[in-house]
Amino acid sequence: MDNIVERIIATRTCVAIRSPRGFPGKTRQFLDSNFLVVGWVRVAGQRLRIREPTSTHPIPFTISIPARYSVVTDFGTARGQLDGEPFHQPRFLDSGPHEYRPAEGEGQIAVVWAQAVERGFAVNWQ
Repeated sequence: MDNIVERIIATRTCVAIRSPRGFPGKTRQFLDSNFLVVGWVRVAGQRLRIREPTSTHPIPFTISIPARYSVVTDFGTARGQLDGEPFHQPRFLDSGPHEYRPAEGEGQIAVVWAQAVERGFAVNWQ
């Protein structure tokens, strides 16, 4: 029985191997949707899709693994609002829906497991 996704969520696993080859399709899809490549591994997080580079419209996203997250941009720390509050530092996000409203001109945005950011790992923006 394939229960890898359920185990990842239940154990709040925030680090995975970079290449999900060899995993069942459901697990590969979960890793692709809920983890970001940072160096040689993947960590919990996701890139947020903005409509246009200068947009300040809210961006909805869903967290699957409850953990402390940071919001980063390709220019550094984010300056927008996370769930209606100004983002200044990492915060715990429960599983479920959330919203980020970017500040003007933030560019590419990602929500990333805070420990990875604190340890110097960077999002692969390519």
